[in-house]
Amino acid sequence: MKKALIVILVVVFALSLAATGIGCKAGAPAAEEGKDVEIVFVHKLLGIPWIFRETLGVEEAGEELGIKASLTAPQISGDVVQQVKIVEDLVARGVSGIVVVPVDPASMVPVFKKAAEKGIIVISSESENQEGVVWDVEPFENFAYGQWQMDMMVEYMGEEGNIATFTGELPPGTPALNIWIDGALDRAASEYPGITEVTERLAMHDNAEDTYNLTIDLINTYPELTGILTTGAPGAPGAAKAVEEKGLSDQIVVGGTSIPSMCAQYLDSGSLKWISAWDPADLGFSLVYIVNMLVNGEDLSDGMDIPRLGKILVKDKNAYGDAQKFWTKDDYADSEGEPLF
Repeated sequence: MKKALIVILVVVFALSLAATGIGCKAGAPAAEEGKDVEIVFVHKLLGIPWIFRETLGVEEAGEELGIKASLTAPQISGDVVQQVKIVEDLVARGVSGIVVVPVDPASMVPVFKKAAEKGIIVISSESENQEGVVWDVEPFENFAYGQWQMDMMVEYMGEEGNIATFTGELPPGTPALNIWIDGALDRAASEYPGITEVTERLAMHDNAEDTYNLTIDLINTYPELTGILTTGAPGAPGAAKAVEEKGLSDQIVVGGTSIPSMCAQYLDSGSLKWISAWDPADLGFSLVYIVNMLVNGEDLSDGMDIPRLGKILVKDKNAYGDAQKFWTKDDYADSEGEPLF
């Protein structure tokens, strides 16, 4: 009887420990799985329609997935020190995952390694072959996108002309923007030998005013200029404004990467012939979705269908979606005449 009572007491004690999770290894993973997931997207700058749109997608992903998701960035584009500081603070806080569009890829590597040491998932975008991250995820293949952009320039300008190109920051800068230009110039060299660069690519620092001023200088210096290819969302409206003010919309073809809400008036006026990109909200959503997958122990694979990114192509640790979009004055607006986004 005494022996039976002891056995009963031992069983009751063991069950109480299991209920509280004390001294029970099986309880530890359950507690970890229940931990709140927080994912932060660190972009290059704040305060432009592109980022407002991307933030929308990030927040939509957070709501759908039941996690905390937000977007932040330096106040000024190109502020490498501030971007590193933001990521360092997130690592110190112990967030679950981080998405980064690096201003300077090499500068981010030490803090990415700190994140990895703490078990924080980090992916990048617009930075192919980024060191220190689990994956780099792109909306499409960047070099091919640049080649296609040169084909679009030729469609409007013809196979002969004198062009200038704008990047966000000069290499290393944000790699994707420079890869687009590499692809465009490669296409010109191989398919359109009559196209000549009047000067080496120029840095517009993701700033419309800088692009405007550089374009005025280009027009004054190179009267033979017939085309401008821009990268960085503020570039297209900045260049188009300068061309329009100079009364050269029929002489100089402006096209590049941007979104309808930033370019509507210049598409309407004809000083901007076309723009292309992706929907920033879609990419914001899909990048948070991917980080959440990785946090939960899943991984990317070739041909996987990612919501709002499409089926991905995997090359090494780079994943490319199928999210390219294109607009002219004929199709940038909805049925009520408002920019699509």
